[in-house]
Amino acid sequence: MPANIGNLAEMGRRFRARKSGQGNKRINTRILDVHNLTHLAIKKELDFRKLFWTETLNDCVIKKEVVPESLKHLYKPHQLATKVFFPYSDTPEAEGLGIGGKVVYINELNFEKKMQDNFIGSQPEEAQAHDLQVLDIFDTLPSLDPFLLRDKFQIEDIEVSEVYFEIPADEWAFIKSKVIDKFRPLAQIAFAGEGKDLERSTVRLVDIMWDAKDIKTLDPLTRALQVKSDDAGALYYAWKGIVYYEIKIDQIRGELNDLLKRLKEFDSDPGKSYYDGISKIDWKKPIHNLMVLWSGTESIMKTYNTVYDDFFVKGENPVSFRKFFETAEDLFWYLGTAVSVVDSVIEQGHSFPARLETNREKLSEFYYDVMELTKIG
Repeated sequence: MPANIGNLAEMGRRFRARKSGQGNKRINTRILDVHNLTHLAIKKELDFRKLFWTETLNDCVIKKEVVPESLKHLYKPHQLATKVFFPYSDTPEAEGLGIGGKVVYINELNFEKKMQDNFIGSQPEEAQAHDLQVLDIFDTLPSLDPFLLRDKFQIEDIEVSEVYFEIPADEWAFIKSKVIDKFRPLAQIAFAGEGKDLERSTVRLVDIMWDAKDIKTLDPLTRALQVKSDDAGALYYAWKGIVYYEIKIDQIRGELNDLLKRLKEFDSDPGKSYYDGISKIDWKKPIHNLMVLWSGTESIMKTYNTVYDDFFVKGENPVSFRKFFETAEDLFWYLGTAVSVVDSVIEQGHSFPARLETNREKLSEFYYDVMELTKIG
């Protein structure tokens, strides 16, 4: 395997431990609609524990957003922050409709006091501590995708219902259609000699691997991979995370290329590189940061596909595949962080219209947004 995979895994370990707040269907990893997920579970009459112990908090929508300049009295502008929105309407889309609601940024100035005054002050101390810890976990993550969330809550030993980690049915159907073909060789190994229809076996394998609960059913595959049984759950968990990010990477690649083209045009325009009274606006820096992040994601995915093809397609020894998955959990944390950063920068590009490019104040704000978001080393 390429030597830099070890370096990327080490970066992934740092991302995992760090305590900073940073056409096709687009999988949205910037929004966790707690309100909708909670009420869907209630409607289905599921037996589950709500995310927050304070009932009111379960009506919120959690979002990752770049802090605007107008909120510099609360937060350092341009960083990626975690916003908690409580709509006045029961419709979770109320914010986008202009209906409004209460907004709190996690760990903003006087954050805990605002939470106590508006939401949790009447709760027992244990409930307050639990709910604040849950909110803090969201703030330590770079994105709100189900894999990083589940992993982080497990690390912190906080029990959270699976209903908050589910991928919506339409998104899961989209992902599933992409991975069925990839998992056919695995089905041949896992269900060899059972005489079952390969297509049904493949679908079953995908479902089992995705849930990562019925590990015993996957024993034939685990033995074929020569993985210790007590490591199987972690392997399949990391595997599905990498499959998920491969799809996400494919979805945003074109938009990243468009963004890089735009930034390079800024760099080639002398009027868009200047000293703004604070620092030199140098577009080569964010371009470099983005390309380094993206190069890491491409390297991981190229290595993954190589070791996968060597074992499952060419039938070679699975040693390289097993070595890759020794660091798979760290690698998918690198992927999760890098993809979240790139996706957030793309979103900032969408929010910065061409008509403002000649406004140096707005151009500087966009520059600092991109620089802050890509400063993750």
